[in-house]
Amino acid sequence: KSIVNFDWLNPKVMGEVVEGKRLLQRLKAEQGDDVATYRYAGLTMKKTWLEQGISLYETALKLALGEALAATPFDQPESTVGTDGWIDLSGLLAPKEEVERLCRDLKEGVLEDIHQVEDRLITIHTNYAVYKWNWTYKLIDELFGADTLTEEKLETLQADCAQARQSWIEAVRRDAQREYALGDVDETILREFLDACHL
Repeated sequence: KSIVNFDWLNPKVMGEVVEGKRLLQRLKAEQGDDVATYRYAGLTMKKTWLEQGISLYETALKLALGEALAATPFDQPESTVGTDGWIDLSGLLAPKEEVERLCRDLKEGVLEDIHQVEDRLITIHTNYAVYKWNWTYKLIDELFGADTLTEEKLETLQADCAQARQSWIEAVRRDAQREYALGDVDETILREFLDACHL
């Protein structure tokens, strides 16, 4: 049976968000702040689009950090598993190193049948929260310096994350109401959607 993880603010996606933000910031640094458009890989984007992209990436990162901080005590991880990239195995979100270890154990005969493989995949899935916190802690360390993050600074970060979530909720609400105003959905569907999302 397939093992599917539905966590949308997962390290695989958020790792790509981090890279996207870094790319846009690099373009801005290399091509200057006083230009109207930026060029990358044959594409041209307006300055406002680039700045909006950076802002949206920052919002997504704060959403992810806020969710992780709300779910996990701010303790230093006991391992680094999950800090070196993630892979989506048809819905199973797994640290790259765990997938590589699985492949190595298959080649070397450590895993001898499909049941052992399935057990390993289940173990990876079961440890998802631990691996995700390892990744999140490393990100916090890179962005803020986890060792120097005082209780006061942590509270400020959590407040920023909560504000980002509220901004995101308001943006979703506006989009839903815009769809309704265009006649794409009826009022009952709009209300059901807003209620389901607690908007």
